[in-house]
Amino acid sequence: MNVLIAVDFSEHAQSLVDNAVKLLRSSLEAVWLIHIAEPEPDFVGFEFDPVVMRDQLADEFHREHRQVQAMAEALQVQGLDATALLVQGETAKAIIQQAGKLNVDMIVIGAHKAGLLRHFLAGDLGWGGLAAAGKPVLLMPVR
Repeated sequence: MNVLIAVDFSEHAQSLVDNAVKLLRSSLEAVWLIHIAEPEPDFVGFEFDPVVMRDQLADEFHREHRQVQAMAEALQVQGLDATALLVQGETAKAIIQQAGKLNVDMIVIGAHKAGLLRHFLAGDLGWGGLAAAGKPVLLMPVR
């Protein structure tokens, strides 16, 4: 089974990955860990230096990529075929797009709040769109 696990670098991200791998390990073929970076702002006011803003964004992307890469390398040490992805965009749309490109069998996301399942099912915050991905979505509670 090929699985896409969305990580957000919260204090619970590693436990999400660990629990997903533990649950699915017997059928795992490949794991993609994906972090969605914030989209670039549509407009930056005149009070900001565009070069400084670009450099700050680049530094943030490099830091985030190193974090997701470290998580993937930890899985590789365990003998898993794991790849790190850093994609910029709207979270749900980017996850759906990458799931399609990678032809994964399942998407795993973490539920940080009690109300996230309601938002997911109701379509608030764009998460309801994951149902349109045509892939099973495993929503794992994290504490």
